[in-house]
This record gives sequence, C-alpha cells and structure tokens, in this order.
Amino acid sequence: MEGLKLREHCQKRLGGLSNLRKPWEPGAEEVARNTLRWISPYMRNLGSTRGDAQRSADGSIYNGGQANNRLYNSKASRAHRTLASGMSSGMSSPSQPWFRLKVGEGRAADVQAVKEWIDDVTAKIYAFLAQTNIYNAMQSSYRELGVFGVSAILFTPHPMYGAVAYAQTFGQYWIGQDDGLRVDSMLRDCSMTVADLVNKFSEEKVSPAVKRLITAGKWDAQVSVRHLIEPNTTRAYGKVDRTNKVFRSIYFETASDAKDVLDIGGFDRKPFAVPRWEAMDTNVYSTGPGFDALPDARKLQLQEIRLQQSMDYLVRPALNMGVSGQNRGANLIPGGITWTDDLSAGRAGPVWEINYGAVGAISGDISNRTEPAIDEAFFTPLFNMFQGLQGAQPRTAEEIVRRHEERLSLIGPVVDRVQVEKLSVIVLQAFEILSAANRLQPVPQELLGTELSIEFVSILAQAQRMIGLQSMERALGFVGNIAGVYPAILDKPNFEEMVNEYVERLGVPARTMHSDEDVAAVRQQRAQAEQQRQQMEQMAAMAPAMNDMAGAAELLSRTDVNSPSALSTLMPQPGV
Repeated sequence: MEGLKLREHCQKRLGGLSNLRKPWEPGAEEVARNTLRWISPYMRNLGSTRGDAQRSADGSIYNGGQANNRLYNSKASRAHRTLASGMSSGMSSPSQPWFRLKVGEGRAADVQAVKEWIDDVTAKIYAFLAQTNIYNAMQSSYRELGVFGVSAILFTPHPMYGAVAYAQTFGQYWIGQDDGLRVDSMLRDCSMTVADLVNKFSEEKVSPAVKRLITAGKWDAQVSVRHLIEPNTTRAYGKVDRTNKVFRSIYFETASDAKDVLDIGGFDRKPFAVPRWEAMDTNVYSTGPGFDALPDARKLQLQEIRLQQSMDYLVRPALNMGVSGQNRGANLIPGGITWTDDLSAGRAGPVWEINYGAVGAISGDISNRTEPAIDEAFFTPLFNMFQGLQGAQPRTAEEIVRRHEERLSLIGPVVDRVQVEKLSVIVLQAFEILSAANRLQPVPQELLGTELSIEFVSILAQAQRMIGLQSMERALGFVGNIAGVYPAILDKPNFEEMVNEYVERLGVPARTMHSDEDVAAVRQQRAQAEQQRQQMEQMAAMAPAMNDMAGAAELLSRTDVNSPSALSTLMPQPGV
C-alpha cells in the first residue's frame, strides 16, 4: 500500500479502534472527574465539543487541560498518588535493581563466563535506561493504570538521547489486540506545531492547509497528527529496509485535504507497552482501582459539600430580623447587636437551628466509612502497612509478615501482568536498541542458540517470591529443633540446593557467588590439605617409636656379637 491507499487504511483503522474505545469513554471521564486533580485536554474532549475548546488548523479540537473544579475532597487523588508511587518504587525503582537477564536450565546456565556476560549486559541496560526519560514515563503510566485500568508508553530510539519514552494519557490513544488477546496495535494523537511538523517531516508531504499556514507564517499553529503502529502484514520477507520491519509505523495528518502519509517506517520489536489492570474476557480495555473507588469517590464529594454547608449554617445562620431594620443593615460580627423596633416577624434570631450532631455524623461517616473504602480500593493499606496498624504496639514480626503476605496476595496478579505487558517490553526494547548500536559485549559461545529470559527482582516481585522463602526458613528452623535431639536428621535437607534456591529468589548477582566449578576446586584443595595434615599428624605420632628404633640400631652397630658379654648387653638379666 502506498499513497492514498495507505492513508485510507489509517483512517479505517482509526474508525475501528475508536469504536472499541467509545463504550469506555463515559466511565473514564467520570472516574477522572472524581479522582484526578488535573483534567487533560484529551479527557475534556471525550464525547462532545465544548464551547471552550479551540480548533486546530485542520478543524479538530485542541485545547489545554484545566484544574478539576468538581473535586471538593482530595482523598481519592491522594490514595491514587500513593498507589502510583508504591507501584513505581516497588516494581521499577531507578535506585534499586528490579530485573535481571537469565538463562534457562542447561549447561550454559552454570558457565561462569555466561553469568558474567549477563551481569554486564544487565548493568548496561540499567545505565541506558537511567539516561532516558523512561522512569518519568513509567511513573505516569502507573498513575494512568491505577485510575483507568490501562496505560500506554511508546519507547523508541532517539539519535541524541539514545531513546525517548512517550507516556500517553487516556483519550490520547487507541489500542487493538490480536487473537491471542495481546495488544499489538496502537494509534496515538501526537499533534504538533507547524514548525515541529516541518522539522520532523518534509514540507512537500504536508497537507495544503498546513502549506497555507506556512505561507502565512503561523509556525505555532497546532496541526492534528496521528501515529499508527501495527503488525506489518504486507512486508516482504528477506528485505531489511525500514518499510519491511515486523511492525509498521505510519505518521499521517487527519486533515481532509491530506492525500498522502507523512512518513512510513517500522520496528523490529513492538515499541509500545500497554499494561492492563485485569483481563476482562476479550475486551481490549480494562477497569482498575479508579472504577472500584468511583461510587465512594462520588459519594465523598457530596458528603463534603453537605458538611461544608452544615458548618456554614452553624457559623453564619440565616437570620430572622424585623422589617424596620431592612434598610439599616445588621451587625453580623460575633457578639454584635442589631436594634430594631419591629417585632412583627417575632423574636430576632436564626430562621432555623442546625443540629450540631449533623456535622459530627457526616464527618464521622467520611472518616470511618467513605475514606477507608477509597483507601481499600486503591490498595493504600498495602503501601502504608505500618501507618495503618491499629491496636497495641509494637506488633510481633510474625503478625507483620502474615499481614504483608495477605495484602500482597491481593495485588499479585496485577504485578505479574505489569511485568509481562509493560516491564518486559521496555527491557527487551532497551536490549534491542543497545544491540543495534553495537554497545554490548560479544555473546559467549555457550549462549549461541540459547534463549534469554527476564527475571524481575523488584521489591514487590521479591516480596511475592519470599512468601515461599519464609516457608523454607520455617522448615529449616523445624529441622534445627529436631537436630538437637536427633542429629541424624541433618542428613535429610539438601542444603546446597536450598542455598541456590534462596539466592536465586533473592536476585543476588552471579558474580557475588562462587560457581559450582570453583566450589568443587576449593573443596578438593581443602580435602588435599586435610589429607596432608593427617599424614603430618601420623608422622608426628610415630616419631618417638622411630627414635627408639634408631637408638637400637645404633646400639647394635656398636656391639660385638662375638663377645661373651654381648648377650647380657642386648638382653639384660632379670634383677640386673
């Protein structure tokens, strides 16, 4: 496909992907209005064309975001922030290891050169990610995931920075999936100014509307541009040019007079990550904690309004005054007196009295029911475990461990899904970029034809694996107790395999542990040294006997056996 046919294909995909997203838009907008402190321009334009929206050069809506003026209580926003920060620091912290490459079972996994190569490549990937903006993009992605149940990141090579990550917000992108229920297509809004459009692409490919803006010198005018990434089903196998990659990349204008695409390229690997909070049948989009907290978040805003109204009635009640004082005003200062001679309206004072218990009732319901429900929906107790402990302090270590295991089991499936749909895509894309730039060491011969896998060793990943380690520690403690009365039981555990499993789950770097070959060599040297020590001890024990034998031999050499006294010398008589 080329030219107009390719652009028509993009428009058809835009229409099809829009139909997949449309049923989710009203709910997403409602969640944003009750959770987020800032409403993005894409969220403001969902479903309608508001009067405050500005139009871009091709007629599409474009305007900036705004502060959320429907948010009266920020509890949902703060709980959502805790969830995003906890997942970011617990799954992909820039200051702590959160992944490592791994070789499957086989001889190559035990070769020290392979282990050191893997550690070196892992360190280079960490350094590469640190020099990009990927960690900022992932933080934004966790926020989107916690609110809308889905998020998207585009991670592509960059000639100056090595790579650049584009964090998308709901309403900015559309996604599609294959028959394996894996997201394989993304179409995003990447609107840019006329100046950026000309710098990134050629002036010859822009639409006539943009050319008129260039002629008028309107370089800061906004132009609606879309970017489609999808599997390249029409590629010619055997060719290595940029249009025959595994994934096709197309930039195009949405202007009606655009007759061609702006650019067509491709990627060898899927460059975008789209994690979802939960898999819901065949739906490409998903719900998340924001949807779970929506009823309570909506209720909280109403409660906050009623609470403030009740407090206003108590502090500044509606007054019942005489008609004659209408034009003279009233003294509303605390303790002030308003004089009037008109008693037709009855006794001066408030029109009605507010029950003081109403304020406490509403405030108590907010603190005891609504806000804890929002915290529970956003898993705040998991990340504020010690702050949320109630009752006598301090807690025992066993109780804390049990609480932690219980709460981790709730978020465990989400952690696994984020690792597969987001973190692994980012790591593999970084590996692909470094490999294409020849920034990695040559692959050891033992690794040729062997697949590498990714093992996640973040705080949350390790915490889930350490649930099994704690059972291992308890089993060893049980064996140790029995060994006090029955030492032979120590022959039952395979201590070396237990140590290997323990170290493996903790994600200890390979270079910090001796290989099996080194351990065997050390043990052989230790056995030889022990054997030599025993021989020396035996020789030292035999030294007195050897000395006696040497003395007897010397005596025999100096004795004349033909002498009559020789026998008495060699064999003294009894009593002599």
